[in-house]
Amino acid sequence: LFRTITANAIATTLTQHHPALFSLTGIFLPLMIERKKNRIIKLTSKIHSSSTNFKTLLSPATFESVKAYSDSKLYNVLFTYTLANLLQKEGITVNCMHPGVINTKMLTKTWGPIGSPVHDGATREVYLADSPEVEGITGKYFVGNRMADSVPFSYQPEAGEALWKISRDILTKSGFNNPYKTPHL
Repeated sequence: LFRTITANAIATTLTQHHPALFSLTGIFLPLMIERKKNRIIKLTSKIHSSSTNFKTLLSPATFESVKAYSDSKLYNVLFTYTLANLLQKEGITVNCMHPGVINTKMLTKTWGPIGSPVHDGATREVYLADSPEVEGITGKYFVGNRMADSVPFSYQPEAGEALWKISRDILTKSGFNNPYKTPHL
């Protein structure tokens, strides 16, 4: 994880792991609301931060690669819980998961093949996306195929709301249309 800064002065680690997913989810959300019975799954990591200062999203001067990664994964958890709350009446479930330590290209290049095969991580994602066992379950954090507790900070609604506002502002400042146009989003 190297420090690369976007033209809008945001660390790319954070951009790739949160604002990009925030935007992409918003783009598909109208179709998902129309169709109902959809599941949104956000990948996160067991090493998501225990707390954060949201200025790290906007201040590359404070960039530390592991902290940026951990913060971005905390943002995935906060986004999951906030979106799940907003979509309660839409028939869409929103959950996040840590698929395990998986031998991705980044992991093997950085630390060697210390994790599980990519197939194992994919199987865990498919379980959450398709299993009848988790149908109707929303706003939860999973480790593999089991519900688990995320860090206490992630359950603070005001933290999720603050992240939501900052995320919308980042999209606007970046010149993207805000895909979250419905009144409650």
